[in-house]
Amino acid sequence: MVGSYQVYYSIGSGSCLSSDSLNVLVNPNPVANAGVDTFICKNSSYLLNGVASGGTGTFLYAWTPTSSLSSSIIANPIANPTTTTNYTFNVTDSKGCIANDAILLEVKSLPTAIASDLTICKNDSGIISVNAIPGGTYAYQ
Repeated sequence: MVGSYQVYYSIGSGSCLSSDSLNVLVNPNPVANAGVDTFICKNSSYLLNGVASGGTGTFLYAWTPTSSLSSSIIANPIANPTTTTNYTFNVTDSKGCIANDAILLEVKSLPTAIASDLTICKNDSGIISVNAIPGGTYAYQ
């Protein structure tokens, strides 16, 4: 439990006894929150939103892997992964207590919309055909 504790101890016995005490301070752990797993399209960036709470004092941040980040030592770097990447968010408070969390950024290929032009006469009807590769949702405007 978090708090201050005094520990008493003795060494020896009888008239050859030595005693002393020491204080043990148990600090609270920080809490790290890297955010919710999500996806981005290939060649897109994503603002990571690391949040630290609890713990003691100020925090130091470390994201890994570092290669596709604008900075690995701030809470909110911009990620530019080329493949699906699991980022770990490490938080260290001023007492050296550590916490971590992770976020998965899934990188998806940009879908290709394929549509054919349609020519109709006034008051006629026609079928509009639209495909998306690979799959996806459709929105007509």
